[in-house]
Amino acid sequence: MKHQKRVNSMGKTKYYVRVHVGKGKYETVGTFPSKREADAAYEDAKARRRGGMRTRLNESDFTDFTEGWLSTLTVRDSTLADYRNTCRHLCDHFGHRQLQAITPEDVRAFVKDYSRTHASYTTKKAVTRLRQIFRVAVADDYLAKSPAERVSNLPQLSKHRQVNVLERGQIRALSGAMPEYWWAFVDVAIRTGLRRGELFGLRWEDVRWKQDHIRVVNQLSAAGALVEPKSSAARRRVDMSHEGMRLLREHRSTCPESDLGLVFPTPSGKPVHTGNFQRSVWEPARKRAGLPEVRMHDLRHTFASLLIQGGQSVKYVQTVLGHADAQTTLNVYGHLFEGSGPEAASGLETALPGTRRRTVDA
Repeated sequence: MKHQKRVNSMGKTKYYVRVHVGKGKYETVGTFPSKREADAAYEDAKARRRGGMRTRLNESDFTDFTEGWLSTLTVRDSTLADYRNTCRHLCDHFGHRQLQAITPEDVRAFVKDYSRTHASYTTKKAVTRLRQIFRVAVADDYLAKSPAERVSNLPQLSKHRQVNVLERGQIRALSGAMPEYWWAFVDVAIRTGLRRGELFGLRWEDVRWKQDHIRVVNQLSAAGALVEPKSSAARRRVDMSHEGMRLLREHRSTCPESDLGLVFPTPSGKPVHTGNFQRSVWEPARKRAGLPEVRMHDLRHTFASLLIQGGQSVKYVQTVLGHADAQTTLNVYGHLFEGSGPEAASGLETALPGTRRRTVDA
């Protein structure tokens, strides 16, 4: 007999599965909510036994298994933070359900619900993490096969990623809404296209005053430590206009000293915790400026857009953004290159709004 049908005290039907292992002995495979799943589990258990493997799979619920998997990863702090953020959404959906109880239908239901409130790229990233989790579960003998390998309802990605570019008036509004201490942060972000961690990890010793450029050789990790950039291409030089350098000199006159020599520490001189900055500085300023959902990363997109409008080449944009190759640049900004040309703005500086000036000693 492949399974036994049982009805619990709540009136729910379950199917109990066990397999014969010889000499009148049986091993339990598990209890399943449907006859179809019970039959599949029985056949799988028999096949596993013929292959010399354990009859019964290990047991774990989704959230506990996912947390355990995350704890084994050896990736950068920023990458781990991104993984944890995505897995938080996965755990919210699948909760403490047993891994073996999650079906392909459940995965498709997750994709359908998640894609209603998240962008296509974000949804695909969540499915990628889900596949990673289930593949490890298969390798570790918790599952016979992954329920996430053949997801048929993934949203289609557009040819180019959608980027949010701030207009001149939005830049002015955001800058005006920021606390005075952070004015230079917005200005430098738009003039250099540095990533968030690169901005918070920028040191005064990496500002080349006479040569009008900055060096990107570090980024600030989630733990508040300086680490190397994510790739060799991310180690780069970014040219600055005379106005940009003037703004940095102005900021330096009020910037507190920090142990790491940071250009953008907190007002008390500590390394910035990006989550705190997002909640206490960025979001309040965004709301005061009356802007839609604008991210710090959109300042980088704005910088790239202004370069392209100014007629800069793909290679130059790739280099100054720190992309590993030109294809990455085209994947993100290719549609903007299609609209650039001789009629575009003559340069980055002319496209930026006027900035505040404070009288400081040179």
